[in-house]
Amino acid sequence: MYNTTNILHVGSGSVVLHFVIGLRGRHVLLPADVKQMTSLIEDGLKDSLFVIRDNSVSLEPEVRVPMTTVMPPEHCEVIRMPECVNVTMYQHTAFPNVLGHPTQEVASHAFAMMEQTMSHFCHGHMRTFICGAFAPECGPGSKPIPPCRSFCQEVKGRCNESMAPGATFPVDCGSLPESKDPSICMQNPYTPGKCVPIRTELCRQEGFNSTAFPNLLGNVGEGEVLHLLNLIRGLADATACYKHSMLFGCSAFLPPCSGNSTLGHHNIPPCKSLCLAYRARCEMFLDIFYNPWPEALNCGRLPDSPDRHVCIGYREAREPPDIGECKPGQMRCDSTRCVESSWVCDGYQDCKDNTDEDHCASCLPHETLCSPVSTLCINTSTVCDGDDHCYEGVDESECVRVGDHNDTRALEVHNPVREEWEEVCSKGWNQTFALLACKQMGYSAVLMHSLEMPTSGRSKAVLGSRRSGGHPDRLQSFLTKGHASCPTGDDYVIKLSCWEPVCGNRPANYESPLRVVGGDEVKPGTWPWLVSMHGGIDRTFFCGASVISADWILTAGHCVGGATHKTDDWTFIAGHTRRPAYSTHRQIRKAKKLFLHPEFNPTTVNNDIAIIQLDKPLVLDDYLRPVCLPKPGQEIDIGTRCYVAGWGKTDSMAPTYQSAVREVSLDVVTWDSCMAAVQRSEMPVPYKLTHNMFCAGGAAGHDACQGDSGGPFMCRMPNTTDQWYQAGIVSWGISCAIPNAPGIYTKLPLYIDWITETMKNNSST
Repeated sequence: MYNTTNILHVGSGSVVLHFVIGLRGRHVLLPADVKQMTSLIEDGLKDSLFVIRDNSVSLEPEVRVPMTTVMPPEHCEVIRMPECVNVTMYQHTAFPNVLGHPTQEVASHAFAMMEQTMSHFCHGHMRTFICGAFAPECGPGSKPIPPCRSFCQEVKGRCNESMAPGATFPVDCGSLPESKDPSICMQNPYTPGKCVPIRTELCRQEGFNSTAFPNLLGNVGEGEVLHLLNLIRGLADATACYKHSMLFGCSAFLPPCSGNSTLGHHNIPPCKSLCLAYRARCEMFLDIFYNPWPEALNCGRLPDSPDRHVCIGYREAREPPDIGECKPGQMRCDSTRCVESSWVCDGYQDCKDNTDEDHCASCLPHETLCSPVSTLCINTSTVCDGDDHCYEGVDESECVRVGDHNDTRALEVHNPVREEWEEVCSKGWNQTFALLACKQMGYSAVLMHSLEMPTSGRSKAVLGSRRSGGHPDRLQSFLTKGHASCPTGDDYVIKLSCWEPVCGNRPANYESPLRVVGGDEVKPGTWPWLVSMHGGIDRTFFCGASVISADWILTAGHCVGGATHKTDDWTFIAGHTRRPAYSTHRQIRKAKKLFLHPEFNPTTVNNDIAIIQLDKPLVLDDYLRPVCLPKPGQEIDIGTRCYVAGWGKTDSMAPTYQSAVREVSLDVVTWDSCMAAVQRSEMPVPYKLTHNMFCAGGAAGHDACQGDSGGPFMCRMPNTTDQWYQAGIVSWGISCAIPNAPGIYTKLPLYIDWITETMKNNSST
């Protein structure tokens, strides 16, 4: 006879349930009976949303006294206040309470009124205390047992800061009794207890053998903090946000017991510096998984001392950055980073001091290398002259830009001989040249062009007739550079703003003979809309994203999760493909606002999509362009071959994310075949396949993986040779690259209206 189910804990990816099963009549339960009942429960949950881990279901007999012996004595009654049902260890209450309320109904009403004046109940045993005051335990002689004075004072001291302005503590602690006799008053659970062994292996590995309760958060048992420790361990494995994550977690939630009789078996807390170090690096990841920083854990109130008898982690918090030795196949770069040896002399600058590309070719002082497509040397004066002298015209790329010098946004052209950017004089300027310049920079329209006073001391470029050999679609074909000033009587330069960026193009995707071979690593510029997402002060990488406009990026909802309220910890890097490397094309932005889809479900990851407004616009160039979005409701044909790219792990057991973007081609498969693969999977299925998702891939070794989440699923636009649109967002999968288990992606065409409306309502222009 099934009785009740209590949810003991709901965490990210886990639910802990407590079943109560009553038996009709008296039975002798043999071990075989318990095993059979356990199997029935496991079988019943197999097809549900829950993944039942091995040995996670346990049955323990509970002997209950016949009901006739636990009837409340006279003048005592069963607790009916909704706020206190199943909160206290007792079930019967007596009135009047310490606040003078004569009945439960009056107390419940007063309780509700009090809650409106308090911002929220603070941590630990606050609710237990309040229930003891409003609905006290029925004691000997049907007398109410109020909280002890020390319990009241402890709670008041801990909760004062969390109370709303103007609110007063509801109980006069001085009016309460104080006794060690639990039949007189409810004992203070905050009183330090004796040392007990730590069972959690995660903390035993940190050298913690014993603890005492309550801890800093008021928890009174190891089981209450196990989910937090597992979460910290999981985040450490997934993001490596802080090397001393578990030292902090264990010292905060299972702090070592001093065993010092003078100090009364007090716990040794984490040091203030360790707490602050962990919070600065990892708090945002707790938020993403809907586990906000515990309010009771105030780093500022912790001690900070090198004495480990006072606090834990003082030395560890002050460790300098661990540069370490470069791995085999890597080289030291800029003294602070390691880059792949295969990146040396490949035509792309990966070290800020350019040591990776120095001395790679024997060009003369007046010559320039046709980097990155060949080792040909050309006269430097022919670079950015409008005529192609290198393979694929790389000498004519990135010759025009809108600068941000003194925030003037003046139009500039590159002068390779002088190694500087020059402002363009206004003489001869017109709408045709404005449109030509905008198209060259990746836009389809001119928003505004106007005159601006020139910057003193900078050389200028002057418009004239198109030079011989100069391409008519390149502004530099009409310019002569190196002038000291603009022509007399017309001493102005051009200020230009462009509009409507052309999406999906890859101007820096050179088919270079120096390209990486023997693998799927891509070279810079291959997918110019890719964005890496980073968190905390160390800019820890954790997800991918894509540029959809100069102000907005697109990612998966589970990469944002519950962290939409705080933007300071987020960093986005665009225009690069090699994470540890320096790049002249790299652009770093912060978040202005995060928009998680209002119907995102963290349990099933349905509607797994979010968009992020950047704090300032990206500047488009050959290495940074937006990807095209599909039309609303656009269908993706089954069998379409598309690409996924990102910095994710190569397999589920890989220790770290990739240093460079890798790509994989995948075929779109039917939804029904994908559902069948999910249903027959022998691996745990973490989420639920819905019709807001589609599937691709399924071949062994070809899949997205951890760290690719949020990145784009990219398909070539029909009837084009090299224009790309984003059909989906990397969402989830059954492990990584398991045979016959396709990867699962958010179906982007279903969300175009939401994206458009959100961007429109939050436009910065």
